[in-house]
Amino acid sequence: LGQAYESNLMNGFSALGRLRPDPWNPMSRLAASALSQVLARVGNIRTMMDVGCGDMSWMQYVVHEHPEVTYVGVDIVPYCLAVNFRRFPKMQFIQTDLSNSSGIEVLPQGVDLVIAKEVFNQMILPDAVEALRRVLNTRPRFLLTHIDTACDNRGWEARIGQHLEYTSYDYNKPPFSLPYPVVHIQRISETAAYVLYQVTEPNKGPSKPLVMAQDLQLPELPLDLEEYATIMDGEQTSPEAFGLVGVPGDVVKGPADDLGPKPVRAESENATAAGKSVSAPAEAPKPIKGVPAAEFRARCDLIFEKFDKDHDNFLNFEELANLMAAGGRRIEEYEAYSALCGRLGCDARVGLGRKDTYKLFEKAPQSVWEEVYRSINPLAQMVKKGAARLPEAFLERPLPNFLFDDGEDRAKVIIDVNDHLYFGASDVVTADRVQAFFGKQRLEVHIACPGSYEAKDLYLWKLVVTPLAGEIVPEDCTMELKDASDRAGMRCTRIVIRLVKSKRKKWGKVGQAATGQRV
Repeated sequence: LGQAYESNLMNGFSALGRLRPDPWNPMSRLAASALSQVLARVGNIRTMMDVGCGDMSWMQYVVHEHPEVTYVGVDIVPYCLAVNFRRFPKMQFIQTDLSNSSGIEVLPQGVDLVIAKEVFNQMILPDAVEALRRVLNTRPRFLLTHIDTACDNRGWEARIGQHLEYTSYDYNKPPFSLPYPVVHIQRISETAAYVLYQVTEPNKGPSKPLVMAQDLQLPELPLDLEEYATIMDGEQTSPEAFGLVGVPGDVVKGPADDLGPKPVRAESENATAAGKSVSAPAEAPKPIKGVPAAEFRARCDLIFEKFDKDHDNFLNFEELANLMAAGGRRIEEYEAYSALCGRLGCDARVGLGRKDTYKLFEKAPQSVWEEVYRSINPLAQMVKKGAARLPEAFLERPLPNFLFDDGEDRAKVIIDVNDHLYFGASDVVTADRVQAFFGKQRLEVHIACPGSYEAKDLYLWKLVVTPLAGEIVPEDCTMELKDASDRAGMRCTRIVIRLVKSKRKKWGKVGQAATGQRV
């Protein structure tokens, strides 16, 4: 498999990307489309294992769109995983040979979804059977992979000397004979398609009733290709309506959207079943604490998860005391905690749940709400100057080098890009790659730039000063990029940050640089 990757035997590499797989390869687009449909239609997918993850050339975009899903990548090629560990240091990866059933590497057990794209197809049949058996022994809820119904899984002996080439399989036929319910997800060709196997039911054993392999046939595919997501002129086009991924039970459907029919709310099911029209949707909820209701609940969830130290989904006396202390309101007596729980309608012996936290912040003063949220997200209430959004970077690096110019009513922080990052950084650092955040006693500067000259990996260079030596007026502070080229014509970009002090007084130093400072 390492040779297959390095020698490009899968024909999935871009001429511009050299040895890196092309994320816009048609097979990758179809895989991304199939996976997106599954995540949209199958409920409660929180963990996903990607067997044969490669260097995540296309998967990284799907994972970015679904931050609620915990991702684990599995591959046999050390080079790919070395790239992944460097580019995605917060993700989990496992190196193992899936066809080795006696391998010492432990795969995650009971994940919600396993995706296998072109991994078994790079193995000879006996190895593919062992690899598939090892994956299914982890008892996932679902397996998303692709099959070719035109294959009979025979003739591999004649190709044993060429087994690094791609081989199509049908896992519904011997010797695989998967006995699980299967549903069609995404068409690939006349005979091939992405399919979803339901391996186990939630909190139960294997799916029941089991369907025999010979009875598992893909539904007849209509000739109208508009029924499927297709690739046309190099762009992915979505149909007007998709079919639902199989969901147990009969669900009443309402009007269709881009993803298909919508489930009807419980109060309108009877009216829909009786042939009556579904009532018009209710008005959008009013903002709470100055933000939309959905964003308010999302922020409350972040606060809840931050202070729920024991991860039991309840805030006990100590955890709630820490939360209120972050908002400037201390709770030191258990009686005060018990009284607060009584006003919120929850049991003090159990603690506050998520919905109780919503009620708490709805009734709390605006200042308490802002202080608590600022404690977990310092940038939330800071004034931003510079680029609206920086390019995404998974790696970070401190910026300890800068110059400080102090005055009576103003101060300057100066960053000479070539001198303080590395020589040649001025070629890539432009106005759309720099942001500055100003708080009353906090300053942050973010620069999206490679780690070294002509490097490909993008880093987020950070300068964080907290607390500042004195208070500033965030709204009046500015940031600008200047051309500081020398007489010899050597190009250099200078970032000048002007801090407007709230009191006329010299500081002597900028403050405490959390990212370090080299004088």
